[in-house]
Amino acid sequence: MLKKIKLLPLMIILGVVPLIVRLKVIPTPIGSLDYMAYPLGENNFDFFSYYKAVLIVSLSTIGLILFFIKGEIIKTKYYIPLIFMGILANLSTVFSPFTSIVLKGVGDRYEGIFVWLSYLIITFLTINLARNKKDIKILVGAAFAGIIIISIIGSFQFFGLDLFKSDFGRHLILPKGLWGIADTLNFKFDKYIIYSTYFNPNYGGSLMVMFLFFAAMTFLSVRGKLYNILSYLFYILIYINWLGCRSRAGFLAGQFTLVFFLFFYRKKIIKKSKKIILLIITSLIIGVIMNSFSENSLGKKLYDAELSKYNPMREMVLNTPNDLLVTTDKASLNILTKDKQLSFKDEEGRLLPFEFVDNRYKFTDNRYEKFEIEKRKEDYYNITYDKFSYPLILRNNGFKTVGFQGRLSDIYMADRVKWMDGYETKGSSRIYIWSRTIPKLKQTGFLGGGPDTYSLIFPQEDNFGKRIAYGNPSMIVDKPHNLYLQILINMGYLFFIGFVVFVGSYIIQSIKIYRNREFNSFYEVVGLATALAISGYLAAGMFNDSAVSVAPYFWFFIGLGIAVNKKLEG
Repeated sequence: MLKKIKLLPLMIILGVVPLIVRLKVIPTPIGSLDYMAYPLGENNFDFFSYYKAVLIVSLSTIGLILFFIKGEIIKTKYYIPLIFMGILANLSTVFSPFTSIVLKGVGDRYEGIFVWLSYLIITFLTINLARNKKDIKILVGAAFAGIIIISIIGSFQFFGLDLFKSDFGRHLILPKGLWGIADTLNFKFDKYIIYSTYFNPNYGGSLMVMFLFFAAMTFLSVRGKLYNILSYLFYILIYINWLGCRSRAGFLAGQFTLVFFLFFYRKKIIKKSKKIILLIITSLIIGVIMNSFSENSLGKKLYDAELSKYNPMREMVLNTPNDLLVTTDKASLNILTKDKQLSFKDEEGRLLPFEFVDNRYKFTDNRYEKFEIEKRKEDYYNITYDKFSYPLILRNNGFKTVGFQGRLSDIYMADRVKWMDGYETKGSSRIYIWSRTIPKLKQTGFLGGGPDTYSLIFPQEDNFGKRIAYGNPSMIVDKPHNLYLQILINMGYLFFIGFVVFVGSYIIQSIKIYRNREFNSFYEVVGLATALAISGYLAAGMFNDSAVSVAPYFWFFIGLGIAVNKKLEG
């Protein structure tokens, strides 16, 4: 009886917590808006993260306490990096300059220190509680139950029946005292896209790729008509959501993981050819149906080359308050102001002749023919180069610009990785984010800025770069779209080393165990399915980061993988 109770917190984390969507109004911490990196306003209105975070922390703590009541710890080398990461996460918190943030996390994310420690606890508990087939079936069954409901909600969303846009759904996720605003509540997403209970469709890529291969392995391994039908339907449901969230990160991770699957499962491909062919045909048919239903938007999203253009703008730097240097991939232009009059110099410092027609400065020199400076008001100008525009405002002390929320701002350009110049809009502006994040690694160092402080460390004041990437200097960059940069910035080099050693040791161990297996036993099947799930998450992590809606599954799977590998190693 006690053993079953010990499993219960993990079961709820896996089967119930990811389903929670509920409004929580949280006062914005004093001073956090100074960083322009927190949801704006006096309160943060959160639906998808806060309650998940609270329950993850509460249940993992309860689970840990229950475990140590007559709990026997399984011996494994993986505790060393696990404890190391726990210590480093705490040190990162202690030395963080953002104390109020690291304890609770940033608005709309809430992935602070207690959540990260809970992730480590989830892994520890799974290693120690997944002791036999029955335990594993119970825990995996709880995870399956949660993901099935998530996927049902998502499937209906793709086909235009969104629970959270219905009267019932709106009342379900609002406290009773706020039912009066139910008619005004609306999550704004494009048609034919799944966000389910994890909110950001990108996270669907990380989530669904973990379960996609687990579902495939389940179907390939079960026996009996009923189990074959149920596992086949399970695969279909996961596959619909894997495609329907339209995450290129998840799509690429799926292709990456497929290579591993084919390598490890090579001995069984012929024996299981009928089932494999059925999965391939089913996947193709579903893809065609979904693409047709979505008016070909699905295919364009996943397969077509991005339309984002190469940007020729490079730098905009003030040599002096009255001397602005504008650099492109072709030439540099100095714009000078004196008594609110403009003059221009070329790269050699010579005055450039110009024409002023229809309130526009134009240049006859071929090197500068793509430049145009429009005078909109007496002190307001707009400089354009090859369709890229940037506002300039003249003041007695020199050039200014329009920055965050339309405020008068200094012209600012953050440190960047210069070889990424020109490609800022690629990958939904991921290149821009990474190019500005990497230089910050020198600042965060060994201990990082603290859990969930990425948005406070990112140079939010980079009005020039944000205009290139988004056309909007008020855009808040709250995540790095890269799990590894997220860890490096938030927790620092040392935690990152611990993480790499932890997952790297597991992957190397799994390769040794599964490279020549026949996959006829329960532990072999579950072990490979788990290894593929982890590989998919880590691959998607190149383009996605950690979030409370998804990460608990990863930390559960790696704990499960360690437990199963120990069984197979004897």
